[in-house]
Amino acid sequence: MPRRGTRLGPAAVVAFRAAVTLAALLASAAASLVLVRRLDPASYAAFQTLTRRVSLVAGFFIGVFGFWAYRYTAQGVEGAVGAGVLVAALAGVIASAAGFAVAGWLGLGLPASLLASAALGAFTAYQGLLNLVNAARPLRHPVLQLFYRVFYSLCVILLVYYLGGGLAGALASVALSASAAAVLAARWLRGRLERLRGGLRGYLALVREWAKGSSASLPSSLARLVNALDVAIAYPLGGGLVVAAYFAVRAPFTLAVEAVAAASVYLTGFLLGGGRVESAVGTLRLTLIPAAFISGYALANAGPVLYLLNPGYSWASRALRLTAAAAYLDVLSKVLLNILGGTVGGRVRESMGELRALGLTALAGTTAYVSLEALLLPLAETPELKATLWALAYLAATLLLNALLLARAPPSLRALLKGNAGAAALYPAVALAASEAFRTSASYPRFWSQLEAMLPGFTASLALYLGILALIDPFTRRAARRILGLRPL
Repeated sequence: MPRRGTRLGPAAVVAFRAAVTLAALLASAAASLVLVRRLDPASYAAFQTLTRRVSLVAGFFIGVFGFWAYRYTAQGVEGAVGAGVLVAALAGVIASAAGFAVAGWLGLGLPASLLASAALGAFTAYQGLLNLVNAARPLRHPVLQLFYRVFYSLCVILLVYYLGGGLAGALASVALSASAAAVLAARWLRGRLERLRGGLRGYLALVREWAKGSSASLPSSLARLVNALDVAIAYPLGGGLVVAAYFAVRAPFTLAVEAVAAASVYLTGFLLGGGRVESAVGTLRLTLIPAAFISGYALANAGPVLYLLNPGYSWASRALRLTAAAAYLDVLSKVLLNILGGTVGGRVRESMGELRALGLTALAGTTAYVSLEALLLPLAETPELKATLWALAYLAATLLLNALLLARAPPSLRALLKGNAGAAALYPAVALAASEAFRTSASYPRFWSQLEAMLPGFTASLALYLGILALIDPFTRRAARRILGLRPL
């Protein structure tokens, strides 16, 4: 079955997906603020560890097999959706067991451990189905995310904010929203389920074929697994307060990185379907425009941003500034990985070698990250310095990963990327200058007072940033016209 396409160009599709995904993440921003303000540092660190790190470990199975499930579905291979659903269900069972085990290691009681088990099981199964929706229905993918995030935000506001459910309420919110989103994803995929001649054996045959190609997808999955070790390193070396602070300073950038990463996965399918690499690189440059402003604004207003999140973490401003720079490079690497993945087509046998090399590149970046963290944290004595050095490890690793990805790019793609390198440096410089022009020093402990004090400067900085780019950057003007006209870049 050929993959259902879209009449929109990649920039318009990615812009739509990013906009809806960002709306979804903004919908959950309220939940994030509730959690960072209402949970004590120990509970907040435990929740983030389970949902941000253990979920990566539990999703290892999804990473290995979902890699091929996406590629086969994008290329219209018969039975790929059914085999992918099977993988998602099995991964959910594995994640459920992992959630229960790690919750016990964190010292949580039996009720919280059971909730962690339910939350990670449902969330991992949902992620597996979301991967299939991403390949089969690329425009419905961000809509599904919006549904999940809104449902999750409402649950957190009800269970944590109004009912004071604490960590248990936060975990229950994940379990309920992920279960509802998984049901919706299954309904959307029902029309793409093909009956193979061998029935279940046919689906298992596809899974076995993916297993044979696991050496190609294994490094990428190991990269996510290694990334999750940062918390295992930080707990004994820094304690729960440092872990909580690090997740707090990364919170505003997580929104941007997740939105771009989720939206730009479409570029892999676009290129696998025969799309132009020039359009994909143009889309990469487009994503850097909002990412640069977010990072530049945070660099100029680190203190006020932390007061907005939680005044209790205001001591971590240096860590936030380093994280802001690292997040911009992280966005670049996420999109570049998806573009490089799309330049390698074919089934397992034809593409395994090149995809394995790409995965090993990602693994090198995450290995450098946790290695630097393990080396640097023992050098610090205060929580502030430990959080700062942890953020420095993140920045250094993202720099290394981007350099490695550029070296791995085919010569024609590398030439296109180098032609856009000036813009990649220009955008954050302009964003920082625009943010410095309207810098604020507000430090109100109450959220709404702090937001009210920051909003005028934020709006003015954004307007100045976009105005300068519109004057000096022809690409920005051309991209705006073409996206509004729904034409490719």
